[in-house]
Amino acid sequence: MLKQIIITNQTFKLTLQVSCTSGGSGFGSSFSNEEKKSPSQLSELAAKKVFNSSNNSLEVKAQVDPMVMNSREQLIAKEVKDTIAKSSSVPDELALNAYGNKHKNLVKLHHLVEALNLKGISVPKPCGIKSDAIQNFLQSCKPEIFDKWSNLQKNYEEYKYSGTAPFLELPEVKKNLATIDGMIYEAFSKKNAYELLQVEGEFDLWLEEIKKRGGHLMVRSTGAEDSKKAANAGGNTSVSYVSPSKKELCLALGEVVRSYFSLGSLQTRINSKENPFTSDLQLAVTVQELIGEPLGGEDDANEIPVSVVLFTNEPLYVGNESFRVMRISGTYGHGEAVVGNKGVMTDTVLILQSVTDPDKLYVLYDNEEKKTRLAPSGDSVSETVELVKVKNPSELFNKRVFDDEMIARLYEWGLIAECYFQEPTDMELVIKGDKIYPVQARAIVRNKQLPTYLDLKKIEENKSSY
Repeated sequence: MLKQIIITNQTFKLTLQVSCTSGGSGFGSSFSNEEKKSPSQLSELAAKKVFNSSNNSLEVKAQVDPMVMNSREQLIAKEVKDTIAKSSSVPDELALNAYGNKHKNLVKLHHLVEALNLKGISVPKPCGIKSDAIQNFLQSCKPEIFDKWSNLQKNYEEYKYSGTAPFLELPEVKKNLATIDGMIYEAFSKKNAYELLQVEGEFDLWLEEIKKRGGHLMVRSTGAEDSKKAANAGGNTSVSYVSPSKKELCLALGEVVRSYFSLGSLQTRINSKENPFTSDLQLAVTVQELIGEPLGGEDDANEIPVSVVLFTNEPLYVGNESFRVMRISGTYGHGEAVVGNKGVMTDTVLILQSVTDPDKLYVLYDNEEKKTRLAPSGDSVSETVELVKVKNPSELFNKRVFDDEMIARLYEWGLIAECYFQEPTDMELVIKGDKIYPVQARAIVRNKQLPTYLDLKKIEENKSSY
């Protein structure tokens, strides 16, 4: 069922009048705030007072002193800019580039949340391994990898598409890539791989802390991806529920690095008009403490996490129009159910900003029946964990994964992140208890939508024939 809620912008001085516009007995409440509050404080105040009904349609009207009236986004942008300017611990952008965009964005978000002192939001600070460190490690263990890659570079330069098999489907190419894959696996399987990577020190202490807490790691790719030119979302591997042991970490690192040379990842980059064979190798990996359920799944329904994908502005619905469509998708359990096609139902929230009244938002909620979720199955002895589909507690089947207060908080966070990155942003988050954990952020990269049945790619490929 679609649920519509209309909410307004909150600024410095306001009086909110809440009235029920659907059937049933009406109710009303009001409050005023004469103090200057930050956007995060305002959203918390609004969430507690405004979102207070299960009715299908609510209308909230604000009366704001015009002398202090300002758009919500301008307020947030100014606060973000001023706070970062005053911050004493600004991340070194140049130094972070060596760790890849995904790692860099997470570190920047971690500092942003700390600088703004945002309550109820925590960005798990990652530990990264530079691309140069990975390449030096492979060079010392399996230098033949780079000879094979050099051969592929030459082959691609000589290759001309002539109606035969695409480059990555050529037998010699597939053979070289398979050889590279095997050699990377052998390198990261060495008993002394962790020591050869030279990531001791703070990395050791961090692993030990997570191990003491009984936690697990999330090992993610952070190479040639998440750029403004190409996202390559899903093109490379992420490994979840990795035991914080040196051996298991190295095997997971190897799995991620191998994915950089996979057919799927390379083809995605080629499709985005990039030549992966002439670009510098970007093999960095980032590691976070995993936010999720314990092995075997959570027994308490209230403790089951919610995984979220948030688009601060959905380009499938807009194309340079003057309005915003924020899209939030989420479901119970592991995030792979939201980003992958795993047969698990997800709730979807669309938040639109009014054109005629920019201080008014329209929230549409599509609540799906969520009988199952993805949860970790395995044991700490074998250190082998897999995500399996399990049945949700019956009380969660039709329960919204986002209550009204959480929608307000996610909307606020989406605006903050977009103002910080100064572009529409695609984020993955985990909600556990009452806390929001941003675990990934990238620029939204989508081709412009063209309503046509013509295959433009085929037209381009066959220009020479007409």
